Amino acid sequence: MDLEFILSWQGIQSELVCVDCKNLFARLEDGQICKGCGRSSQKIQCADCSRWDDDFRNIAMYEYNDAMKDYFNRYKFLGDYYLANVFNREFSSFISKNIKAGEKLVTIPVDDLTMKTRGFNQVDGIIGLDTLNVLNSIRQSGQLHQFQLSRQERLEQDNHFTIDDPKQILGQEVVILDDIYTTGKTVRDAARVLKNSGCKSVRSITLCR
Repeated sequence: MDLEFILSWQGIQSELVCVDCKNLFARLEDGQICKGCGRSSQKIQCADCSRWDDDFRNIAMYEYNDAMKDYFNRYKFLGDYYLANVFNREFSSFISKNIKAGEKLVTIPVDDLTMKTRGFNQVDGIIGLDTLNVLNSIRQSGQLHQFQLSRQERLEQDNHFTIDDPKQILGQEVVILDDIYTTGKTVRDAARVLKNSGCKSVRSITLCR
């Protein structure tokens, strides 16, 4: 069975992905990751995190490889919402194991135009909102999407996040949940508005790095 088949609607059973196909998605190993962003790295801090020169921390579950790119193309951009089920139980379990008691969870939102055209927030789908208590605290105004931009253009984008209800996160330790950590700017922008609104600390957990 190839990846194209398992990411289609054909023959989907209770187990969405067979072992061979699941192995195409590369799990990140705890002993070989950057402690800043969670990517596979032989160094404690990768070159990208050295350039950020801050103490922000992200952990991720999977490497963003070709199989994962294909998955997200079908899930996010072709709108196959059912594909959220490929990872949501596993990812929600990963999140639960990697949060501390008392930490509050928030997801990276999509802007209103994306919600109208796509019809769903892909992050909410892959974390399984029925199993995790997630605050709806951040709002995002319209902007060009990451896949439309070069790395430099991503880094130069303005911060488009605002906080809906600061009382929810005032004095709290917050974990941002997102699908993919690319340059790290998205989660850092969200972290900045959260801290400016009174959060005690902010870090992130992503499905991919």
